[in-house]
Amino acid sequence: MVIVGRGGQAILQLMPGVLHVRIVAPLEARLERIQETRKINAGDAQKLAGEREKASANYLKRFYNVDWADPLNYHLLINTDKWELSR
Repeated sequence: MVIVGRGGQAILQLMPGVLHVRIVAPLEARLERIQETRKINAGDAQKLAGEREKASANYLKRFYNVDWADPLNYHLLINTDKWELSR
């Protein structure tokens, strides 16, 4: 089973056999992808990215007292900027 988001790294943190993976990319790469997929300008992409990050961070802090950016919450981090994604 794959659980995307929803605090899985907090809810299942002590369960054996669970692998916690965080997908990351530099802000510039994320903004470029948002602009391409949403067909929006750079300013709107920046605003959307900021809102998403803030919402995720606040959710995990509020309900699970977890810092979503702490790499110690994950077994594996994957930087998608290290390879070209097919579009």
